[in-house]
Amino acid sequence: MESYLDAIKGAQDILAERYAELPREREAIRSSILRFGNLETKKTKTFNENGTFKNLAGKSEKVAYIPSHRYLAIMRGVSEKELSVKITTDKERILENIKQYKIPKSASTSKEFLLEAYQDGLKRLLLPSLEREVHAELKEKADAAAISVFGKKSATTSYDTTCNKDDSFRCRPCLC
Repeated sequence: MESYLDAIKGAQDILAERYAELPREREAIRSSILRFGNLETKKTKTFNENGTFKNLAGKSEKVAYIPSHRYLAIMRGVSEKELSVKITTDKERILENIKQYKIPKSASTSKEFLLEAYQDGLKRLLLPSLEREVHAELKEKADAAAISVFGKKSATTSYDTTCNKDDSFRCRPCLC
């Protein structure tokens, strides 16, 4: 170690990593994001103003209330590089909870160092990881809803396979 500042920085890194890995903290912040977080979409440089995603750009919607079909459409816009998406949450509320519950009252001289470590762990490690987890959960729910909807539709559509005119399948009633 070159100086005591390097030692403090190393200790802050360790504390940030430990904070980001605490199951109770992760679950509390994840549930907060799922209940109160917002899914924000923005245009990218390759955005087509008259394209498919014109109604989805520049929007913000609560994660808890976004319909599955809209989430899938937004993610399609992201994959086609027309939209960018970000999940936001109230970081100030989380930081206030950290100040109140994580930093000991007796830590008068190290309070700032501890707060910096927790902020680093939150910003650099915990929130990006939880954002990916929330996206995965939203995608899983949206996929299940899509399978349910399209599974019902395909079960009600029957095909007449007895008609082999031009070796094609025709939707009932046969349109020969």
